[in-house]
Amino acid sequence: MNIISWNCRGLSSNSSPLHSFIKNLTTILALDFIFLSETKCNVSQLIPFVSRLGFKHCTGSDAEGSKGGLFLCWSDKLKALVLHTSKNVIACNVVFPNGYECRVGFVYGSPELDSRSVVWTEIQNLMSTNLADWVLIGDFNQVDSKHQKLGGNRKLLGAQEFINWKLKNNLLDIPYKLKEPTLPGQTIDKEGI
Repeated sequence: MNIISWNCRGLSSNSSPLHSFIKNLTTILALDFIFLSETKCNVSQLIPFVSRLGFKHCTGSDAEGSKGGLFLCWSDKLKALVLHTSKNVIACNVVFPNGYECRVGFVYGSPELDSRSVVWTEIQNLMSTNLADWVLIGDFNQVDSKHQKLGGNRKLLGAQEFINWKLKNNLLDIPYKLKEPTLPGQTIDKEGI
């Protein structure tokens, strides 16, 4: 399953250079899911764009003024049934071509520290009422170790609560490796969780 999850911080303009970036990623990576958070626009504004990329299925949550907005689209290679949509979480039941079935939660955590636990509780409730294997992907707006943080305040406010929540729900981080674009033709290997 090839997924891109991106906090794009605004994608409302049809002439946005981010559109061609997403188009190129879709072609290069043969994406099954595209999850965009903080779109700062309505779902209906993005449907024509992803339709041209071959994605026929989509859902999301409209931005509230110039804040938030979630958008999810998926290919015909997978069967996905949307179970839940809110301003922070989209949950789907996904059936793979080999018959394997799981739940996938696409997450945009609250940028406000005091509201993060509300999103975690929402996810916890979804997992407890939809028993299956779960994969959570997205921007939780929370780190749990200093190596995940780049710049800004080095204090990890909320980190211990996030770690405790993950442990309570038997969640683990899946390591990944990505190529971070730099100059044309150059990349930097970067590992993360």
